[in-house]
Amino acid sequence: MPGLSLTALFRGFLALTLVLTAALGLLDRGLRNAVSPQGIVSFEFCGYAANCEAILAAWGEGGRALAMFVQGLDYLYLLAYSGLGCTALLLLARRVPPALRRLTAGLGWCALLAGAADACENAALVRVLLGDGTPETARLAGHFASAKFAIVGLTLAWILACWLRFVVIRRPPTGHTG
Repeated sequence: MPGLSLTALFRGFLALTLVLTAALGLLDRGLRNAVSPQGIVSFEFCGYAANCEAILAAWGEGGRALAMFVQGLDYLYLLAYSGLGCTALLLLARRVPPALRRLTAGLGWCALLAGAADACENAALVRVLLGDGTPETARLAGHFASAKFAIVGLTLAWILACWLRFVVIRRPPTGHTG
């Protein structure tokens, strides 16, 4: 059996990411209230605002169960979106000038670190949901969430910049007369 191509992996990760983004968005509606207006994202950073207990109280048992389900589904999501970022950048590395190839490919592998940070964040949040976490555990989840969002933001910005410049607007190299 031949191996999967990078393009096939990209398409698979893209499809899975889109489906899971929609599913998690729908589920998150059940976690939004006055105490957690951003749903699960409010909970990811509750250690900074010291309002984890208030969020858990506002959610009640049903909300806690939903949040636990969301955390479980997020473990699949983190594989999907970090794989998508990685494969997108590895594919783009083939299209950028030679001087940018190593940087672009390196950022592709760094995209996987967002998934690793998300996994650590999820583990801490599960402890908080189970009532086993401390304020330090909640703050640790916030630190990992911050790292995750920073990595995702950086890689997404590079993907968009490279895609626009080297795929959409394919200008010939300087000095081209043709």
